[in-house]
Parts: sequence; C-alpha cells; structure tokens
Amino acid sequence: MDEIEEIVSNNLSIYKKFIDEFNFSNKYVKWLFLNAYNHFLAGKILADTGLRCQSYNCLRMGLESEWLGICLVNDSVLTLQWAFGTGDEETKKKIKKLEYPQELRQEISKMISSTRIAEKDRNEMYWALLDKSHTKLASCGALIIDPKSTHQSENKVECIPAGGLKGKTNISKFLSAVQFVQEFAMADLEDSFGVGLLPNDWKYVRAKLSLISEGGYQNANGDFEPFISSKNRPGSDPICAAALLEAILNGSFK
Repeated sequence: MDEIEEIVSNNLSIYKKFIDEFNFSNKYVKWLFLNAYNHFLAGKILADTGLRCQSYNCLRMGLESEWLGICLVNDSVLTLQWAFGTGDEETKKKIKKLEYPQELRQEISKMISSTRIAEKDRNEMYWALLDKSHTKLASCGALIIDPKSTHQSENKVECIPAGGLKGKTNISKFLSAVQFVQEFAMADLEDSFGVGLLPNDWKYVRAKLSLISEGGYQNANGDFEPFISSKNRPGSDPICAAALLEAILNGSFK
C-alpha cells in the first residue's frame, strides 16, 4: 500500500472510530455521520479507480451530511423535524433553510467558534469540489504531463477514459485531494465536539485547494492563489487554457 493510500485509509478508520464512540443523542443524527463516512469511503474507492469527478462529488456530499449532523446533534426538535417531518412552522422553516448548501455553510460557521476554518474556507472548499464535479471540460478531461517531455507541446489534455484515469501518479494526485477533504471534515468535528482526531500541528492550508482544482496563479503580492471555480466564467478553468494551447500548437481544434 502506498503512503498516501495508507493515510487516507487511516483517516477513514479514525472517522469511523469517532462515530462508534461518540454519544449521539439519538440514532437518526448518527445516521448522518455514517452517511458522511460512506461518502468519504466512496470518494476513496472512486479515486483509487481513477474516477476523479465522481470521487469529488462524493466528498462534497460527505461534507454536507457531516455539517447537517453537526447542526442537529444538540437540537432534538430540529432532528425530529428532519427525520419525521414533525414540528411547528418555525421548525419547518429552519430545516428547509438547511436544505440549501449555502445556508447550511452559514449556519455551521456560526456554530463553530474556532477560527482555524472560517465560513470563507468552507465556501471555497465546497465550490472547488462542486466545480470539479460539474459537467465541464475540466471534469471530463485531465492534463497528462509526460515527465520525459522537453516542451509543453508534448503535454496532452485527454478525456478521462471509460473506467477511470490510470497510473500511479494520477491516482496519488486524486488521493491527495481526498486526504485534504477528509482532514478538513475531521477538523470541523474536532472544533464542534472537542475530540482529538488530527495531529496537534494540523493547520488548514488554503493553497491545497489546488489539489482539487489542479490550478492556480501568482497574485499581485507574489503569493500562490489556488484556482477555485469557473462559475459564471465559462472556459476559465486552467485545463481549458491548456487544451486551447494544445489545439493551437497542433493546428487543429478537432
């Protein structure tokens, strides 16, 4: 087992151990965390297969399930409304509000007092995963870099083939993104419940969003700025620029 695969598998074991040992107020809230775990597990399995888009979609849904669980864990009335549809009009309005991902991220950010992950960070994480799991060129294709190439024209943008993108380097890249999201989710568990899941020196590093988006640029201050999303800017994904350059160099747009 490669080091990155071992880390990802170990993170899953830690997450499952948290679920098994935490004293949930009722089984229905626990189901949300088990659902999150299953999405993170599916994300790992799909990344192992080279199915990047599908993996990231699972990771995004895992975060949503965990965040909703954190919102409900200490609110029995809201939990019953979520599980059974029982509650007054005010409770119904609140649970309906949490069905919207943006509202859910706002609510979870109000509940967690720690500042190591802010609402902006949750938004960017969600947007990066969402962008990569939409039906765009960037989710259908991948930049294939030949380590022996001496010129950028030898790099190719290729469609992720049936059955997923293969190769140890590609799988390691996908698993690194899975690890990044896993640990982001585990940090939110730590800050919500006071449990210890991550190494003491763990810090959120925004630049690692490029593990998901596979792109970034140097800002005016000379710092690395990870690419987040091409929403409302079709064709602005880094891979679109790479594909355009390849087409120009090859003299063909077919």
